[in-house]
Amino acid sequence: MPSQIFRHERVAIRVTADEPALAWLREFGTPGLVHDPRAHAAYGVTLRVDAARYAELARVAAGAPGRGTPCFALDTRVVTLPRHDEGGRPVLDDARYGVFHRVLADGVEIVAAPGPRAGRLPLLRVVREIVSEALLRSPDRVQLHAAAVAVDGRATLFAAGKGAGKTTLLAHRLLAGGASYVANDRVVVRLAADSAEVAGLPTVVSVRPGTIDRLARLVDGVPHVEHPSHHSIDELAAARATHPPFPLGERLRLTPAQWCVQVGAAPVEHARIEAIVVPSIDASVGTHAVERLSHAEAAAALGRALYGG
Repeated sequence: MPSQIFRHERVAIRVTADEPALAWLREFGTPGLVHDPRAHAAYGVTLRVDAARYAELARVAAGAPGRGTPCFALDTRVVTLPRHDEGGRPVLDDARYGVFHRVLADGVEIVAAPGPRAGRLPLLRVVREIVSEALLRSPDRVQLHAAAVAVDGRATLFAAGKGAGKTTLLAHRLLAGGASYVANDRVVVRLAADSAEVAGLPTVVSVRPGTIDRLARLVDGVPHVEHPSHHSIDELAAARATHPPFPLGERLRLTPAQWCVQVGAAPVEHARIEAIVVPSIDASVGTHAVERLSHAEAAAALGRALYGG
């Protein structure tokens, strides 16, 4: 199988998979995770779609007393997967996505059951977790639950937890034009003596029905397929011929690259932080209101926006 090196800041990973999965990952990684063939990869991740090997691992898992092992850090929880050992190496059973993760000395092998676009999202999750864990070893890095846009290299963050309106604000700002996309939900901030720089970690862009009701352009040209975010831009375009348009009233999940197409914005890998907005939803406010936070209020708000906090 072909392999390519992907890099986020200084962390590089060699990914081995079939070419459609690699092409999808190149798109999904936009803009923080870049294809960089010159980088030195310290980690390796392989996606292997193999019915016989998957069945073999499933038989072993069925007869083993799997114990829960923390694996993937999400915004408010850590995903725990059942674990058994094979040849002294941990094997993690991710039944939701139909894969096993074999933890190796220098990386991870993902064994997927055959199926359309099999193993793609687990591949992204493993790569992202390796990048996140490696970056956060540095004391000058912090990970926030935030969306971000940039204008002329200067970034504005929308930092808050779920349901605070980050994606809606992000969509409004990008649709207005003149700004580039940095991230939709998860960022790594690099702190320096007199500045801070932000880069996005790739995540699915999840758009709630209420946001789509206000901004119907977000679904223009999107076919009603299962898991649009598991498709590449070209695969999604091809599906328009065989699937009806995406309906209003459903949650839409897109890759960052698909999102940039829908909002007409270019992605940018990183930018210097100029401002931080802490959004919240208040039914008593007619349209919107802006309040300046004190240093103590801002510190408390950013503490609540720490990823996993």
